[in-house]
Amino acid sequence: MKTGTAARLWRACAMSFAVASITFGFASWNAASAAQLVTLHDFCSQRACAEGRNPQGRLLRDSATGDLIGTAANGGTGSGTVYRLHYDPTSGQWRSNKLHAFCRLDGCSDGAYPVGNLVMDVSGNLYGVTTSGATADLGLAFELVSNGVGYGFKVLHNFDNNNGDGFSPSAGLTYAGAASGVLYDGESALYGTTSQGGAHSGGRAYELTPNGKKWQETVLYDFCAAEDCTDGQAPGSTLLVDQYGNLFGTTTSGGNGHGVVFELFPGGGPHRPETPQWTETVMHTFCSQQACADGGYNTGIVEYSNYSDGLIMDASGSLFGATPGGGAVKAGCCGVLFKIPAEKAPFSNYTVLYSFCSRNGCKDGANPNGDLLMDASGNLFGTTQSGGGHNIDSDRLGGGTVFKFSGGALTTYYTFCSIGTCLDGMYPYAGLATDGKTALYGTTVNGGPDAVNENIGDGTVFAIVK
Repeated sequence: MKTGTAARLWRACAMSFAVASITFGFASWNAASAAQLVTLHDFCSQRACAEGRNPQGRLLRDSATGDLIGTAANGGTGSGTVYRLHYDPTSGQWRSNKLHAFCRLDGCSDGAYPVGNLVMDVSGNLYGVTTSGATADLGLAFELVSNGVGYGFKVLHNFDNNNGDGFSPSAGLTYAGAASGVLYDGESALYGTTSQGGAHSGGRAYELTPNGKKWQETVLYDFCAAEDCTDGQAPGSTLLVDQYGNLFGTTTSGGNGHGVVFELFPGGGPHRPETPQWTETVMHTFCSQQACADGGYNTGIVEYSNYSDGLIMDASGSLFGATPGGGAVKAGCCGVLFKIPAEKAPFSNYTVLYSFCSRNGCKDGANPNGDLLMDASGNLFGTTQSGGGHNIDSDRLGGGTVFKFSGGALTTYYTFCSIGTCLDGMYPYAGLATDGKTALYGTTVNGGPDAVNENIGDGTVFAIVK
C-alpha cells in the first residue's frame, strides 16, 4: 500500500462517525470520479492463519479509534475468529489482531463458525452469534467483554433444539436504534433469528435481555406456523428494528419456496404493544411473478452464502433490500434490488428496482448477498458476490462487484478479479461499512495477494476510495 493512500484512509477513519450505521452522510459520489480499491489486509498473512480466514460478515467500524472489526468464518484454531484491524501510522500498514478464536474450549463450548454482523455497546463490548458449537453443537450467542487490554468471552445463550429452541443462527444480532447508528446500551433487548428449529421447525425470531448476571431468551415468533410455511421458513437476515419496535426481515425459503419479506409487531396490531404476543404479516412472497422476476432465494441457479440480505428503511418508512436470486434476466438467475413503499397495504406495491446481470457478461454483477447501505440522498450501495465480467475466479462466475444504485441506474465502482489470479480478492459475501466521508469498507471471502498457483486465497479487507 502507498503510504499516502494509507494515511488518507487513517485520517478518514479518525473522523467521528456512528458505528454500523445503515444510512450515512457523505456527499453522493460523482460517477465520473474514479474509484480506487486498496487492499487493507490479506488473510492468512499470519502463520497457520491464526488471525482467521474467509471473512463473511459485514465490518463494524469503531468510531472512537477508526478500527475495523469483523468475523472470519474459518481459521484461528480452525473454527473462525473475531478480528480487529488497526492502522499503524508509523509503518503505513493496517495490523490484524485476533480478539477471539472459536472452538478453543473443551467441546467447542465457546461456539464455532461465527456468522453475521457484530454489535458494539457503549462500553466497547462486542456481541455476536456462531452457527454451531456450544453445549448442543447448535450455535450460541456470545459477548466479548472488554477489559481495556483484551476481551473475556461470555455465553449469552446456548441454542438447544432438545428443548424446542431454535438453532443454527445464520445472521447476527441487532437492537433498537441500530439503524440510526447509535451504540447499543448494553441493557435493552438484542434481537436475532435462527434458521432452524422452533415450535414448527421453520426457524425462530427471538430476543435476548440481561437478567442479572444471566441473559434470558424470549420467543417472538416461530416460522412455519402457517400451512405449507406460507409465513416463511429459515430466516437468514439481520432483523431491522423501526422506531416503533417493529421487526422486519426476510426468510430464505417458505412462501412459494423462495422466501418472504415479513414484519413482526408486538401486541394486537402494528404499533399497539398492549400484549406480549407478537404477530407476523407477510409483506411480500418472492417468486410470485413468472420465472421469479420479482426475486427470490434458493432458485437453484448458484450456491449462495448462508447469510442473506437484510432490509433498510428510509426516512419515509419505505423498505429496500436485495435478493441473491431471481430477476428478469436469464430465467431469474442473478438477483434484484427491490422496494416496498411505506404505504404497507396493499403490499402489491412491491417494486423491482434493478435486475442484475442486465449487461453482457454480467458486467454489472450478479447475486447480491449482503446488507445495503443508504446515503443521505437515498442512494444505495452494496456488493454482488459474483459477476463483473472477469471470469478468472475459481467458479468462472466472476469475482463480484461493488455498486451504487441511484436514480434508477446502477454504477459499478469496482469489479473483482481485475488482477490475475484474483489478487485483488473475490466473492464479497457481506455488505459495506463506511467512515461517512471518503471510504467504503468491505471484505472478500477468497482471493487476495496469497491467491497464487492452485490456492484461491483466504480473503481480504478492502477500501473503496475516491
